Amino acid sequence: IIYTKGAVERVLNCCTQWRDPATGKISTLDELAIETIEANMNSLSSKGLRALSFAYRQPTDYEHKVVEDWSKIERNQVERDLIFVGLIGIYDPPRPETAPSVKKCHIAGINVRMVTGDHPSTAKAIAQEVGIIPHDMHSYSDEVVKAKVMTASEFDALSDGQIDQLQVLVIARCAPQTKVRLIDALH
Repeated sequence: IIYTKGAVERVLNCCTQWRDPATGKISTLDELAIETIEANMNSLSSKGLRALSFAYRQPTDYEHKVVEDWSKIERNQVERDLIFVGLIGIYDPPRPETAPSVKKCHIAGINVRMVTGDHPSTAKAIAQEVGIIPHDMHSYSDEVVKAKVMTASEFDALSDGQIDQLQVLVIARCAPQTKVRLIDALH
């Protein structure tokens, strides 16, 4: 059996079916199923939990006969036509010294930025917990919130001039090149 776990959006891209939690039956992964899964993921991540998803598939007899060494097969050839089975929320709390350190930085006039691989909602909740962004972000306009918390793909799409004008505090779903670009912009 092939098992996969990872970020919800990545795992969903490998799935064609899901195990419906209401019925326990396997059915086609349609738009309604995806909306249900994403709503559950958003519920978990908005609480600061890291949402991991799980999927599997049983290789066909043909695959068993043809493939002698699975390690030589491309990942996308193995992780395909999976059955989505569920989500789990994991709380990975910030270190206890993080919030006091952020506060000391703010008192010293240092702007703290957070760059993470987490989902944007998880990143926002953690950033609020440690004091990087205010707890009352819901009272700010969508435009202000979008300028303070963004994904790496949104950040990467900006020109250097736009980045220079930006006051972003949290960048989520980051790859190493986005971190480097942020550091270069700050310099």
